[in-house]
Amino acid sequence: MPGIFISYRREDTAGHAGRIFDRLREKFGLDKVFMDVAGIEPGVDFVEAIDRAVGSCDVLLVIIGKKWLTCTDASGKKRLDDPKDFIRLETATALRRDIRVIPVLVQDAAMPGEGDLPDDLKKLARRQATEINDTHWDTDTGQLVETLTKLLHGERKPAQSGAGGLVHDPATPVKKPETPRPAPSGIGKNKLTLIISAIMALAVALGGLLYFIPSNKDVAVPELIGISLDEAVARLERERLRPGMVRHMPSERPAGTVIEQDPGPGSRLAPESPVNLVLAESQPDRDRTQPSGEEVRPPDLVLATVPRVEGQMLEQAHRLLERAGLKAAKPVRKETRDAPEGTVIEQSPRAGAKLAQGERVELVVAASPAEPEAEMVRIPDVTKREVREAIALLKEAGLNAKPRMEREETTRTEDGTVLKQSLRPGSRVRPDEVITLVIAVQPRDREAAGVITLPDFTGSPLPKVEAFIKENGLVLGPVKEKETTEQRAGTVVAQRPPAGTRMEKGGKVTLMVAVSGGEQAVLPAPEQAWPEDGRAFDNYPRNLAVRWKPVQGAASYAVELDCLHCCESGKWCSDLGRPWKVAREIPAASTTGYKFVFAGAQPGRWRVWAVDKGGHEGEKSPWRTFRFTK
Repeated sequence: MPGIFISYRREDTAGHAGRIFDRLREKFGLDKVFMDVAGIEPGVDFVEAIDRAVGSCDVLLVIIGKKWLTCTDASGKKRLDDPKDFIRLETATALRRDIRVIPVLVQDAAMPGEGDLPDDLKKLARRQATEINDTHWDTDTGQLVETLTKLLHGERKPAQSGAGGLVHDPATPVKKPETPRPAPSGIGKNKLTLIISAIMALAVALGGLLYFIPSNKDVAVPELIGISLDEAVARLERERLRPGMVRHMPSERPAGTVIEQDPGPGSRLAPESPVNLVLAESQPDRDRTQPSGEEVRPPDLVLATVPRVEGQMLEQAHRLLERAGLKAAKPVRKETRDAPEGTVIEQSPRAGAKLAQGERVELVVAASPAEPEAEMVRIPDVTKREVREAIALLKEAGLNAKPRMEREETTRTEDGTVLKQSLRPGSRVRPDEVITLVIAVQPRDREAAGVITLPDFTGSPLPKVEAFIKENGLVLGPVKEKETTEQRAGTVVAQRPPAGTRMEKGGKVTLMVAVSGGEQAVLPAPEQAWPEDGRAFDNYPRNLAVRWKPVQGAASYAVELDCLHCCESGKWCSDLGRPWKVAREIPAASTTGYKFVFAGAQPGRWRVWAVDKGGHEGEKSPWRTFRFTK
């Protein structure tokens, strides 16, 4: 069991705990530092597992950040109030067993008082804490390392000698001189020599036997020769090992396969130990020579591919870089609310770049802003909305700065629709932040040309589709037939171009129509029960439950929800071939209703149909409209 146990809460100090773990691992070794109670097998009492893990350590470090006291679970209850909370169990176990507990304050956090803690953690408030500041990270962690070194390796200093004499250490008991005994002689001396020799031989034999008995903690190195690097990494991770230095050498074997490994297969290592690999690369052209006649040799520089670490916690980013043979430079902290604290938000060079092995990658890590949460506003998603509606939504969210407008020519959407926005939806910014909106405009040379957006023709009768094509100036191409019993004869089963395609007048549309259909009985449309057509609601959040009467023979139901203005201003999404939402496989045996949350304060509509055991869809009910007023 390692000598140092690091207790931390992921929602609070994952990044700081990872950096402290790396620093202590460099000083004391991986087998002396333990981070997390992980890998508890199903069926094992986790309280007993924590009790064994923490109870066997020498020092427990409790990493305390700003949210250590206030973190809550999904129900809103403080985690420290839960007797089964891992952090509470780890700390309480160490306090109960009189293990040295050191509170480590990060993020400028304050030490909790006894009144803030449950009964089994009140002793923690009386433990002397150490503070680690981000601006003095190396100095503060150095002091922590020095303290732990004294605790773990506190060897007694040798007695100092004076003028030719020894100064007695008061902590060392005075040993009385023994009266010398006469040395054995003759036969007795020979017997004593034989006994001592036998004891020494037995000790050597037992020592050799113990040497070859593997430790239960060690793991065997798997066979990696002849497989790819990705497969080798996967095998090592399964055995709780990790790849070390990766080099390339010319070889006759396929490029990228493992040709050497150190240590070899069957060797036993401590968990998380590195295994160095040599990969095959293409054999250089031996016939190619320099002008001087010397053979062209591949460069000695071994390059590594920079992995993508953006979006990873800092600790995981360090591991990914180490696997690639690279290192991480000292991270730069950047205040943001777009990512959890301790997450890598920028890297340089970018993923995929080539660096010499051992070089450093610059990282920028997210830090919580100092300003209060109440001063920030959350940016809504205003794309695909008419510009006036978008501006109204931004003002409603609390953004008081006037938006900056840019225009982009396109035929894919209507004029005045927002195509892009500069501030990411869901991000939190100051109220005076300026947002840029990119607005769609039709190209000048195509303003006069009629452009039609193809709806979804599938399931519609062929005469109805033909009429639409003719009315909108399109050309009907060859109509192909497909034998099927899944749709009724004479209905469209496929189309080209697909639904949603924008076409100019004169464009050709090809259809495939079902024949020999209608073998099975078509289920009738369900009778809609609630809400009545045109009903308005003023509740917020915009929760709504629609209901219908059951249909004999139905195995399940499907509900289609539609939204006006959501896909294009002034149009229903379903009419454009892009249904807003379709809920399928609603069990007929358990319910004849469906609950959902609607998009906004604009008109909506819904319809429902039954599906039999064979998966055949019945007739669809007519649309019923509704709207929310706020």
